[in-house]
Amino acid sequence: MEPQNMPTEEGAALVTPVAPVAAPAPLPPSTMSRRKASNMIARASWELLKKDKEIVLFPILSGLVSIAICVVIALMYFFIRFNGDFAVLQSWLDASQNTQTQENPFLSYGLLFVSYFISFLVVIFFQTGIVAIVAGRLNGQDLTFRDGMNSAFAHLGKIALWSLFAATVGVLLRVIFDRSRWLGKIVVWFVGAAWGIATFFIVPVLILEDDGIQASLRSSVDVVKKTWGESLMLNIGAAIVFTLLGFAGVVLFLLTFFTQNFILIAAAGVALVIFLFALTIVSSTLDVIFRVVLYTYAKTGKIADGYSEEMIRSAFVTK
Repeated sequence: MEPQNMPTEEGAALVTPVAPVAAPAPLPPSTMSRRKASNMIARASWELLKKDKEIVLFPILSGLVSIAICVVIALMYFFIRFNGDFAVLQSWLDASQNTQTQENPFLSYGLLFVSYFISFLVVIFFQTGIVAIVAGRLNGQDLTFRDGMNSAFAHLGKIALWSLFAATVGVLLRVIFDRSRWLGKIVVWFVGAAWGIATFFIVPVLILEDDGIQASLRSSVDVVKKTWGESLMLNIGAAIVFTLLGFAGVVLFLLTFFTQNFILIAAAGVALVIFLFALTIVSSTLDVIFRVVLYTYAKTGKIADGYSEEMIRSAFVTK
């Protein structure tokens, strides 16, 4: 059964969970190199993004809300830790420059847990909107920003539960890391990396499958195994491209200093901030599209319009 959209009481379409389906039948090995396939999938995903430009609103809102949350958490820490007294804060900063100050672990890890939980909740909530619209597009539907938001609110309970689980794992890893020697820190780093890989497809799994947390995690791992090389290559390749673009923007900005024109430098600085923000928005949006496309084929065998069979086959591990 493929993801389908059902009308809500307000008439908006939501992406409903799908029942697990059998993996697509084995196909002959692709003759296309993974590098070429990655480039083609990236271009096809860009074309999909151009069809549904409204989905860039989700990462924009996610970024703005995340910034606001960081400010609130920083203020919470300031008022709880220093009673809102700037003099106490200044004395703490002066002492920390000379000696290692002892933090209250319950306060530090408690605020860390809160920040992890809220951050996961916000990011996944808005990513859900992207997943809903992209999944609808892959099924021939043209959903709107409102449809994506309705889907996010419809799955809020599951998103919150996963955010709670992920925040707990994150804090536990941080506690172990802080209390381990250098070898233990290396082990924790590898465990954290493995956790990141295992949960690579967790957002489309949570939204498009009707399973609990444990089953969703297993499903994410299963899709990662099938798309192992392509999942990493797509993200590494895209990260390199966007990093190079960002670096080029920074270089151009630095060149304006040779003009010694304050107005030109200020204008270039503003343009750089906007450019880097736009790169971040596009990069994060394409990242979610990548995952939905690969997840959809891994679970249903459906090849989306704009993605050739040869292209998709090259993304999967031949068993």
